[in-house]
Amino acid sequence: MTETTDWSGFDTDAHRAAQVGCHHLIHCAVDGSTRAAVSRNLDNARKTGDANAVLILLAQLTGPCCLPPVDRPEPQPAATPHGHAQQPAGHDDSSAPGSAARGQEGGNHDA
Repeated sequence: MTETTDWSGFDTDAHRAAQVGCHHLIHCAVDGSTRAAVSRNLDNARKTGDANAVLILLAQLTGPCCLPPVDRPEPQPAATPHGHAQQPAGHDDSSAPGSAARGQEGGNHDA
């Protein structure tokens, strides 16, 4: 059976360096030749019904070793369902619309 997956996109110097740099107990499949070998082994494990091997091989293909993004975008504040950016913990924005009403509704009261 011939392999139809093109792994050449994983054959870069960065991928090979990441493969060599993996020190996990279950080595991650980062470069093209390793991914191709793991993929063949995964197919075989599925055919033979080796559930333990399937789990380990999937862990190799989805492991934490990866290449960093070329451009790391600045993190954006998470938006709430109402479209307002979430404030850091402990931030008191009493000027926000409806903040006075929120303080009166069943919240944290010091009695």
